[in-house]
Amino acid sequence: MLAVLLLAAGAAVAAQQAAYAVFDAPLVNVSLFVMSRCPDARICETVFEEVFKLDHMMDKVNLNIDYLGHIDKKAPYGVECMHGDLECAGNAHQLCLQAHVPLDKFYPTLSCMNYANFPGAIGTIALTHKCAHTAGIDWWRSGVGACIEGKRAERVSRLAEREAWLTGTEVELPLVLSEEEMDEWADADALEPLAKEAQKRLVQSVRHTIKEGVTKSCTIRIASTLKHSPRECVVDGGVWKGCDDGHSPADFARVIRAEWANLHK
Repeated sequence: MLAVLLLAAGAAVAAQQAAYAVFDAPLVNVSLFVMSRCPDARICETVFEEVFKLDHMMDKVNLNIDYLGHIDKKAPYGVECMHGDLECAGNAHQLCLQAHVPLDKFYPTLSCMNYANFPGAIGTIALTHKCAHTAGIDWWRSGVGACIEGKRAERVSRLAEREAWLTGTEVELPLVLSEEEMDEWADADALEPLAKEAQKRLVQSVRHTIKEGVTKSCTIRIASTLKHSPRECVVDGGVWKGCDDGHSPADFARVIRAEWANLHK
């Protein structure tokens, strides 16, 4: 009986170790360097949307998206962006999403933001909130809302929810704007405040991009253990450049699978 128990315990430990091994398995590092309101960024991100639709591709990738800009302490958000302050806000929103939700929630939100009348309302809280909700993200519980709007805004929202629960009234939902209304809001140059976390992430991201020497949006880098340097591909003015491995979704998937296989030899 003791032998059976020991065997069962050993099997349980082995299963747990195998689970941890899968969880800790190395991933292929993929980096996109973009600007949230840049047409070339949209091209890259749309291609990777198709890549991630392929079987198990999300499970093989550690995706990092960083943003181009110039550090400027006098700018509203501490950064100067090519397509204006609204783009800086959009960059910060996307960084908050990356930081607080998994890839299978983040990327559908990003795709939603890129949809329709691009760049439209990218950089407005209304659009980010709408797309996060569409992707099934809880604005406050995920941490995204606090990252973008701040903890004070979260407290106000939660107090309103509690008051509604205690009084049996309906919670006042955020105003849902049409795409046309969001675009008009974006064109009005009415900048919305960014919480400290969002601004900090934005500045850190821009500094990282500068350190990496990236000057084009969109630049794609795939870390390689099969080559002596990262695989790099650039979209500039709508033209793919330097993409030795190809630039279709199938090409990127093939490269990622090859790198993944080499990591797991």
